[in-house]
Amino acid sequence: MTVTIALLSLSVGPWTAVARANIATVENDVLRIDNSGQSESNQFASAHRQLKFSNGGPWQVSYIFKYGVLRPGGVSITLRRDARESVWIGADAYYGAMTLFRGTEQLWSRKADSEWHSMLIWSNTSITRIYLDGILISTVNGSPMPNSLTVETRSSNVGKQSELTVANVRAFNSGQPNFQLFGE
Repeated sequence: MTVTIALLSLSVGPWTAVARANIATVENDVLRIDNSGQSESNQFASAHRQLKFSNGGPWQVSYIFKYGVLRPGGVSITLRRDARESVWIGADAYYGAMTLFRGTEQLWSRKADSEWHSMLIWSNTSITRIYLDGILISTVNGSPMPNSLTVETRSSNVGKQSELTVANVRAFNSGQPNFQLFGE
């Protein structure tokens, strides 16, 4: 897969990162959660960015991501509408898998790797389709239009945080899923 890192889209706000005991950096619109520190903690790094849509019609959010070293403090990428979660994908060292959830319901899982992946979530009022690397991995009832994308650790255990890089976040209204953003 060829990875192209593009500049900030007008449909998303800037990253807001909180480093805490781990490192969260943003450079050229690329977020990187790193654990190069030696200490273990339950104060994990996190980041979020606002998503902006032009109207209330069908919507799409897409991004590319890559996990690095997986540690007990797993890290996830979550779409939210205010405090409500739409869908999220996460990985940690306990399971060694990338797992897609909607709320607490597991929708899909596979062994985690350190390759770049493209994620596309498309929804209208009745159906949400979720694609990983251009392959449909789940279809669920419609999800609320998200207003933020959050990168966070879901564990409160003391440990080191998994590494994650997220780039090319896009959010826009779209009648059909648009895969042309990934340059494939």
